[in-house]
Amino acid sequence: MLRVHLFAISLLALANSFSHAGEPVGGLTSPTLLAPECLAIPYAPVPVFRHANGVRLGTLKLEAPELAKVDTAACDARPRVMLHMRGAPAPIPVELTEVGYEDFALAVFSVRDLSVGRWVRGKAGGQYFWMPISASAKLLTFEEDLVQGVHQFDEVCVVPGQCMQAPAHVIQKIVAAGRVRDDTCYGNAYDLVDKVRGKDGRLYYYLQLPEGAAQDSAIPPNLWVPARTAAGAWTGFFYPRGC
Repeated sequence: MLRVHLFAISLLALANSFSHAGEPVGGLTSPTLLAPECLAIPYAPVPVFRHANGVRLGTLKLEAPELAKVDTAACDARPRVMLHMRGAPAPIPVELTEVGYEDFALAVFSVRDLSVGRWVRGKAGGQYFWMPISASAKLLTFEEDLVQGVHQFDEVCVVPGQCMQAPAHVIQKIVAAGRVRDDTCYGNAYDLVDKVRGKDGRLYYYLQLPEGAAQDSAIPPNLWVPARTAAGAWTGFFYPRGC
């Protein structure tokens, strides 16, 4: 029965691994629309679709493309990315997310792998759209590419795939240990050492207590935890501007 229960949890987490609660799961760099450090780019509009590999919805364009043709000293002069939909009265600003300090990418809300390639779902206002990942673009997910550490979790694992519900008193002690750390401002008790995709499809983080940390017999010195809770919430964190 326990194995069946854990397998059901695994499937639930996997289903939510690329989409949860309407929040971005990562960012897509787009060299023809966005540029780091305010550099000039080879601007080109990007077609987007109603569904992955579906009907054309419109085009992503810069509102002032001439500003992207030269290097600029101030990033506040960079033009916004806009969704131009067929039949819409006006273009809509596209949602962006930071994948580094002042380094913006198109916000990605879900990902689909098809026989024709990988597609990502973006958003402009209340309108979602799909676009394929071009050869020059790069997808950076928070939980796999950008994760900086782990805040809280509800499962602990001996090895990836062999997990159990974490006892409440252990979680409380781990949270308390994170609050008293003076070498980080993120409130995490453990340092993130490694991450691996398990045979069950879930992503797992390997955590260790920092060197010199006060040892509490109730807190394991190292452990594996899933990157997503049973409910699909991400256990990690990413702060592009620090804390």
